[in-house]
Amino acid sequence: MSTSGSLSELKQLVPNLVQEIPFLKLLILFGSRATGQNHEDSDYDFALICDQQIYQDWKKKGKSWFSLYSIFENVFDLPNETVDIVDLDRCSPILAHEIACDGKLLYEKRSGEYDEFLKRSLMSHEQTGKMRQEQRQNLERKLQVLGV
Repeated sequence: MSTSGSLSELKQLVPNLVQEIPFLKLLILFGSRATGQNHEDSDYDFALICDQQIYQDWKKKGKSWFSLYSIFENVFDLPNETVDIVDLDRCSPILAHEIACDGKLLYEKRSGEYDEFLKRSLMSHEQTGKMRQEQRQNLERKLQVLGV
């Protein structure tokens, strides 16, 4: 039986996910499903923070980051190829900021983990403007090199 993927349904299934993914420290739903701007074909965007030691032990059992996609699809009963997963310890600061602004908390292993993520990731308007300006300049330089 397929879920509608609502926030409350996902939260109810999180304990099953934690059993499958023992290194999970923090899980956030973001994107259109978190903001309510989704449509029928919208994907599910998840951001997570891992306990790196437990993750390395998990990998030694023959699993990989790509295993997470099928675990999420199976536990949450989502259609194939509708899941995107972001590692918050490795994503860009601007993406972490966007997730902090609009994401919905699904799980935190330790109370306060989510608040710590917010403190690290939320930026001022001035900071985001500066980062976007740098990204624009980098893109313009790359386009010039390509002759565009």
